[in-house]
Amino acid sequence: QRVGIIKLLQKFRAIFDVAVDEQWIATSPATKVVLEAPIEDRDDKAIDPSVFGRFKDDVPALLAALEIIDHDSVLPVDVLRKTGIRSGELLALSLDQVTTTNQKTKLKIKRAWKKDKFVGRTKSGLARYVIADVELGTALKTHALQTQRRGDDLLFGDGVQVLDRAGLRLRWHQAQFAIRGWGFFRSSNTRDSSRAYSLVELPKPIGEFTHEGWRAFAFGQAGLRKGEPIKRLSFPTIEAAAAHIRLTLFSLHDLRHLYASQLLHAGIPLNRVAQRL
Repeated sequence: QRVGIIKLLQKFRAIFDVAVDEQWIATSPATKVVLEAPIEDRDDKAIDPSVFGRFKDDVPALLAALEIIDHDSVLPVDVLRKTGIRSGELLALSLDQVTTTNQKTKLKIKRAWKKDKFVGRTKSGLARYVIADVELGTALKTHALQTQRRGDDLLFGDGVQVLDRAGLRLRWHQAQFAIRGWGFFRSSNTRDSSRAYSLVELPKPIGEFTHEGWRAFAFGQAGLRKGEPIKRLSFPTIEAAAAHIRLTLFSLHDLRHLYASQLLHAGIPLNRVAQRL
């Protein structure tokens, strides 16, 4: 019963915070209410402090590598990094949920793309506002203009086909291998599950590739001409490949954890962090 009351108070606090953001009221009457219950949703926990710093430091290099591997993957990843929203909420994002001013971008997160391929409510069932830098809002509006998205149109889909999450995950993992000097590829040999993925040592740092050069190298998993020996290592899973080179893999969902960790590191109270997530 106590937990139920605390959850109800959290919802009221979130409502008051939105009212303050919209300037309907001057201050929230719930600011002095202390909520002692921890965040129970595992999705909303921050990354272990022992790995937080390393992941945070790697993000600029990962985005640079992703730009070379697949330019179209950079903006979705940047949205996840700067807002902490879930991937389903990203896929359901529309232009009318994006508001920009001279100082900031405000996203109204009110829906999510479901596994059954329809747009529904968020995981909590509540709408919330997320604040990001003005550059993100500009990038989203530029993307909408280039892809002819308007109003309630999905920014990363057309209502029937949305961004390929599996493909985005693969390219995100490829970037992590690439900054460590390895090319990571899905094998074309689908008959042998023990060789589902392959690793190829990069001939030069990923930053020295152009996008076209990377595509040429990646073609055929190594970019080598027919008849030449392909020096690659094969693995049954992504995790096995990462373990071989002692790489700690971070998922796209870990960007949500990173966002929470950065807010906590900046001194934002835990309950306020939970409201943003």
